[in-house]
Amino acid sequence: MWLFDQMLPASPGYDAPTVVRVRGPLSIAAMDVALDRLVTRHDSFRTRFPRTGDGVPVQVVDAALAARPRWRYLDLAGLPDQRRLTVAADVVRQAAARPFDLDRGPLWYAAVIRLGVDDHVLLLGMHHLVADLWSLNIVIDELSAAYRAASHGGALPAPVPPAQPAGLALRQRDRLTPARLDRLRRWWADHLTGVRPVALPTDRPRPPLPNLTTYCHEGQLPPDLADALRRIGHQHRVTLYATLLAALNTLVAGWSGQGDLLTVSVTAGRHGRAAEGTVGLLTGCLVVRVDTTKAATFAALLPVVQEAVVDALDHAALPFADLVAHVDPGRDLEPSPLRQLGFSLHNTPSASAEFPGATIGALPPRQDAWPRGVSEADLWWEVFDHGTGPLAYRLQADDRLFRPDGPRRVMSALRQLLHTVGRHPETPLSRLAPVALPRPAPAGSGQVPPMPAAATDHPLVEPAPAHLRHAVALLVTEVLGIAPTSDEDNFFRLGGTSMDAVRLAARLAADLGAEVSLYELMTTRTVAGMAAAVHRAQRDSVTRSSRTSWS
Repeated sequence: MWLFDQMLPASPGYDAPTVVRVRGPLSIAAMDVALDRLVTRHDSFRTRFPRTGDGVPVQVVDAALAARPRWRYLDLAGLPDQRRLTVAADVVRQAAARPFDLDRGPLWYAAVIRLGVDDHVLLLGMHHLVADLWSLNIVIDELSAAYRAASHGGALPAPVPPAQPAGLALRQRDRLTPARLDRLRRWWADHLTGVRPVALPTDRPRPPLPNLTTYCHEGQLPPDLADALRRIGHQHRVTLYATLLAALNTLVAGWSGQGDLLTVSVTAGRHGRAAEGTVGLLTGCLVVRVDTTKAATFAALLPVVQEAVVDALDHAALPFADLVAHVDPGRDLEPSPLRQLGFSLHNTPSASAEFPGATIGALPPRQDAWPRGVSEADLWWEVFDHGTGPLAYRLQADDRLFRPDGPRRVMSALRQLLHTVGRHPETPLSRLAPVALPRPAPAGSGQVPPMPAAATDHPLVEPAPAHLRHAVALLVTEVLGIAPTSDEDNFFRLGGTSMDAVRLAARLAADLGAEVSLYELMTTRTVAGMAAAVHRAQRDSVTRSSRTSWS
C-alpha cells in the first residue's frame, strides 16, 4: 500500500471511514476524552512512515501527538434541512478522498458534524496502513465504551492493549525461520509455474497506468439463496468461502475460456488471543490457484476448490513480495495475474456504536449515480456473512476497464449462476457459462496485449545518451550489488525488488538531479528504459527552469 501511494500520489488511498448519525444528546467533551484514550492506547493512531535518506520508509510510533487529539467540529445547523444532509455527505466524501501524508501523519481523522439540536454525524477514518476491517470494529467498540465512561462515570479502557502491531510483526518474523522460508519459496515456485493473465471481459482496453479507483455495486443475496449456498457447502463438506469462490471462478472461466485461474483473497492474520484487541494492519494475502478443468460439474468443482484453499492456507506465511517474484520475476506480465481477480468473505462480527440516550443510525448516502471505491484488483467481490440470513456483498470493478454499470452487470451474471447451482449443484460447468459482457472495441479474444519490454520500444521515447545509460547502470550496480551486462537487462530479473526501485529513485534524484517517478521505474524496468526516463526528467527540469527565469 505504501508503494501504491508513492506510485499513484493522486489516488484517494485506502480509507473507508466509519460514519454514524447520532440522534440524542452528545457530549463533545466526552468524545474528546474517548478519542484521547484511543490514541493513547493504540500505537496505530501515533504511527507514521517517514522516508529515510535512501527513500525507503521506516515505521515511527510517536510517544505522543503534538496536540491533544480532538474531534474536528463543523456546525451545519444554520442551513436548510435538506441542504444539511447534502453538505454532510459532501464532507464525508471529501474527507475520504483526501490523501494522507504518510511521512508526517497522522494517518487518521475524526469529525463531528452538527445537523441540529441533538442531531450529529460522527466521522472517523483511518488509513489502511494502520487499520484493517477488524481494527475498525475494535475502534468503534472502544470509542463507545470510553465515551460512556467519560460521560456517565466508569472505568476507561486500559491504557495499553494486549499487543501492539510492531510486537506482533516481530513474533511473526521470528516464526518465519530461514529453513521454513526456503520451503515456502520452493513450494510456491512450483505451485505458480505457468500462471498467466486472464482475459476478463472488460469494456475498455487496458491503460498503461495502474489504477485503484473502482465503480461499485452493493446488494444482498436473499436468505433463501444464502441458505441454499450454505447447505450445498455443508453437504459437500466444504466451506462457504470455497462455495462462493467456486462460483466466481466458474463465471470467469466461462467468460475467458481459461480454466487456470488465480484469485487473491485476504485473511484476518490474527493468530492468538493477544492479536484480537490490536488495532493495525494484520491482514494477510491468500493466493488460490484453481483449475476448473478438473471438474465436469459445479458439485465436482467444490472439493477441487476446497483443496486449493487448504493448500494455500498451509503455505500462506510467505510474504506477498516473494509471491510476486515467483509469479512474474521480471514484472513482464501485464496485467499481473495477482492484480486481476479478488475475493473476500468477511465473517467478523460487526461492531455498533452505543451512546447513552442516543439512537444510532446511518447518514443517508449521497445519491451518486455510480458509487465509487478503491481496490487493487480489476474485479473484487466481497461477501459479508453473519452465519444466518442474507449475504451482503460489494462488487468492485476497475473504473478504467469497465463502464459505470460494469459491476452491476457482472453481479447480475454471478447471481444468475448462484441461483442455478443453489437449486442444481450437479449442473455441468459447460452449461453455466454466461453470456459474455461487451468486449473492448478491438475485435478478438479480449486478451490485452502485453506492454513493451522497455520504454525505449515506444517511438515517442527518445533514447538516452551513452554517458547517461552508463551512469544509470552504475547506480543500479550500487543499489543491487550486481552489475548489468546489457542496457536491456531487466532490473527485477537482476534481483531488484520494489523497495530497491524506491532506493534507485532516491539515488537518481540525489546523484543525477532527476525526479523520476516510482511508477516509471517500475514499468520501464530496463537500464535503457530507466535512462530514457532520467533523460526526459532532466530535460523537463531545464525547460521549467527556463520558463521560470523568463517569467
